[in-house]
Amino acid sequence: MPSILQLQRMSCLDIAETMFLGGSAITPVSDEAFRTVSGDVTIVFTGQGLTYDAQGVPVGGILEEYRVYLGAVEIPNQQVIVSSNFTLLDGNEMRTAFRMAAEGDLFWAVDFVTASWTAEYFSHTNHSGGVIHGYGGGDGLSGGAADDVIFGRGGDDGIILNGGDDVGFGGAGNDRLYGRQGNDLLYGDEGRDILYGDEGADRLFGGAGNDVLHGGARGDILSGGGGDDYLAGNRGDDRLDGGGGNDTLLGQHENDTLAGWGGEDLLRGGAGRDVLQGGAGADRLVGEGGADRLTGHSGADQLLGYVGDDTLFGGVGDDDLAGGQGANLLYGGAGRDRLVANGSEDRLTGGADADMFVIRAVPGGIQTIMDFELGTDVLDLTAFGFADAEAVAAAADDTASGHVGFGLGGGQTLLVLNVTSAGLMDDLLF
Repeated sequence: MPSILQLQRMSCLDIAETMFLGGSAITPVSDEAFRTVSGDVTIVFTGQGLTYDAQGVPVGGILEEYRVYLGAVEIPNQQVIVSSNFTLLDGNEMRTAFRMAAEGDLFWAVDFVTASWTAEYFSHTNHSGGVIHGYGGGDGLSGGAADDVIFGRGGDDGIILNGGDDVGFGGAGNDRLYGRQGNDLLYGDEGRDILYGDEGADRLFGGAGNDVLHGGARGDILSGGGGDDYLAGNRGDDRLDGGGGNDTLLGQHENDTLAGWGGEDLLRGGAGRDVLQGGAGADRLVGEGGADRLTGHSGADQLLGYVGDDTLFGGVGDDDLAGGQGANLLYGGAGRDRLVANGSEDRLTGGADADMFVIRAVPGGIQTIMDFELGTDVLDLTAFGFADAEAVAAAADDTASGHVGFGLGGGQTLLVLNVTSAGLMDDLLF
């Protein structure tokens, strides 16, 4: 059986004047019309094959237009309903019964209430641009082809900016904002908001709450703000800032810049030459494709270059760095760091404090340890299956320039600068 709907509010706005008909009753007129009255204002809807339930609420038919009267005088600038299918299903299946297109500055909104949800729909089609305000409930707000500014305010709102370079403010509540065409500015504000930039070079700000931000087709700027946010740049050279909280940042395509800042964040660069910065907290940074630059900053961070010639900086804290495929540069920084050489031509610098250098088997690879500190750092050669210390010593060669070279099999070599093989033996794992 169709849900029972009650017309809770109708509002008329022409920027300078706002009129409310709160909680007005619906009066059936015929199978071609129904009306609602509040004070001196009457709104008459006309259509075809209108049907009503036992309480006189319209539940089906085709709506065509409506007219507004102040007393007996019809208000000019009437509207035509452009989405005319008025067949109502269960409330959870069809929230918006119909929507209307406005001519000029005048536009209308209809607010329906069922037992399980509230929905309002505002449509603005003035091609010169305009300002649209939602109200306290869950609003559906739609801009036009020009540059619009839309305010959702309270409630769980849905805002579609459409054409032009638009600005959308979700306000309080769990809102959804869609940029569509143009270079748009989207603010989620309070609540758990979902923002889509779509086409254009967009700027998205989640605000407070655990938000979801998607960039779109071009180079976008995404800022999560407070809360545990999810940011995905998509196409273009994007900039993603997680803000406070434990955030997930995905650069995806092209050359992106990602910064987690506060919290324990996950950053994945995707394809392209990306720059990733962890910030405070124990962060996980993955460069993925391309020649990437990863910086952990403070906290016990995990950095993985993955594919490409990457540069990794651990920063302050006990960090774990691995270059992945390619010729990589690894810098541990301050703290007890673990540096893994698994690329074709890696250079490893541990920095201050006791560090561990782990050498993986890479046939034909050339790895160099730049600053091994005897008696403090550890060299892990367990990947090569040496039987004992004598076998390790046999693979080592002290060079005339004061370095130690290891032949590790399969054409792979390791060079440890400014040490001797005798001094190094006590710092080995094999």
